Amino acid sequence: MSQTYRVGIIGCGGMGKSHASTYTQNPATRLVAAMDIRPESAKKLAEEFSIPAVYTDYNEMLKKEDLDMVSIST
Repeated sequence: MSQTYRVGIIGCGGMGKSHASTYTQNPATRLVAAMDIRPESAKKLAEEFSIPAVYTDYNEMLKKEDLDMVSIST
């Protein structure tokens, strides 16, 4: 059985969208959290890529989510 890595994205603008698109194409990764200081940006990315958790504080995201990887796309 292969491992699936839990991924969080910090920065949900253009580069965040690019990272999210790449992660969704990889069966070994699962997007579980999106974070941006602009709530509307995080919500938009989460809706587009079916990301279940949205944050405006990266510390909170890192504390609450059991992430294997984090993309910092700011």
